[in-house]
Amino acid sequence: MKSQKIFDAIGNIGEDLIESANVPALKAEKPRKKWLIPAAAAVLALVVTATIILAPDKSPFSPAASDTVSTQTHSNSSPPLKSPSLKSFAIAEADYPTQIHYPNYSEMSDAEYNKAFNDWYQDYEGRKELRKTDADLNPFLKKSIPQFLSGKDGENIVYSPINVYMALSMLSEICGGESRSQLLSLLGADSIEALRRDAVSVWNANYNDDGRYTSILASSLWLNQNINFKQKTIETLKETYYASSFKGEMGTAKFDKALQDWLNEQTGNLLKGQIDSIKMPPETVLSLATTVYFKAGWDHDFSEINTKKNIFKTANGDVTCDFLNGSSTEDYYYSENFSATSKRFSDGGKMTFILPDENTTPEALLKEADTLDFICSNGEKGVERQKIMVNLSVPKFDVSSQIKLKDGLKALGVTNVFDFTKSNFSPLTEDTDVAVSSALHGARVKIDEEGCTATAYTAMLMAGSAMPKDEVDFVLDRPFIFVITSQCGQPLFVGIVNTPA
Repeated sequence: MKSQKIFDAIGNIGEDLIESANVPALKAEKPRKKWLIPAAAAVLALVVTATIILAPDKSPFSPAASDTVSTQTHSNSSPPLKSPSLKSFAIAEADYPTQIHYPNYSEMSDAEYNKAFNDWYQDYEGRKELRKTDADLNPFLKKSIPQFLSGKDGENIVYSPINVYMALSMLSEICGGESRSQLLSLLGADSIEALRRDAVSVWNANYNDDGRYTSILASSLWLNQNINFKQKTIETLKETYYASSFKGEMGTAKFDKALQDWLNEQTGNLLKGQIDSIKMPPETVLSLATTVYFKAGWDHDFSEINTKKNIFKTANGDVTCDFLNGSSTEDYYYSENFSATSKRFSDGGKMTFILPDENTTPEALLKEADTLDFICSNGEKGVERQKIMVNLSVPKFDVSSQIKLKDGLKALGVTNVFDFTKSNFSPLTEDTDVAVSSALHGARVKIDEEGCTATAYTAMLMAGSAMPKDEVDFVLDRPFIFVITSQCGQPLFVGIVNTPA
């Protein structure tokens, strides 16, 4: 009997026992429409200039108009450099962890599958400790989430904390003096060495590329060929953040295309509409880019038969939209000002839906300590919890947003990097003075019967409910908050749906 079938035979074991044993919930492969496989991506592009460049009123990034979801897969050893233009500019390629891919038993004999499955499972178990992290991101999360999800006047908005955390960590590496100190304070680290340890831990805990569950983080540097850079800093970024380096002539279409190709490859083309507009002007000293690519399916799909029209109450009136409906035994959370439940992904992680009480807005709720405790602790704090039958009804939505981070970062104490008279980038170069001219972050999230599709980028340019009994109807028919968490329990995306698109 194939190993997979043996696991299927014991599939009735309680999930709490499986979770406590740290054994992945294995189940038989089933055909999926590839274009519906859940995916998420986040991108940061950091551009350093030697002269002041006024940030345009409208970012080159904009919410994608296309509904196309790419099914591109990534290498199991390192982000691939498929484009010839990338190869021609590469001066250093980071070595990524090798992971054994989960086998497709429909294409193998019993003997072949058993061997491949055992090899995968041993590799999966061998990486168990890497999927844990003791890095405390709470100081950063509790400051940044309400900061960047507020003040949008009823608009839909999405924020990727992990993407911005990794981006700001890399920015800390190329800064010095008070510029670095301000970033370290925001990130909750008392030294650059402590930040490196946390960043490595966060990176490993959130990285997985075995064909069953995909959460890939990648980084790159794009260097002006006319500027001298300190090799030690470049090596630190390569070793700590897996950053590949490229060098070329800024302001040329060829070098812009190389950056666009790299970003598209690392995000499965989910952000192609935004990425293809990215340009590095001639004054650019360097660009720093980070990406996160996430793909997973629901543990239990919503049946299309149960998708029904219903009313969603927005601030501007009622709208009619399709609601996904399904029942399963889930954790149900309740607090003084909100209730919540989660829907698990098939191989770890989950999407949590937070419904404010009547007459409470999501924005107001995010200012409450209990709400932030709940989000930052992966549901362990700030609420009461009960495992019951949840009849979930959530609208299909496709929401996107763009956040200008500059003012928010200044409000959070990061000011020097934006000021040519105060910025310090000496760890990277002493050839010229540089500063950040703008910082932009965009994201898109979509959910349907088989899962969610989410995408995000960050760009920095330099120059209470009562306790239920045995069952609860959880109907998200008014503005709500969602959180997408990874296998290690850290928030990849946090957003507000004010109007399902």
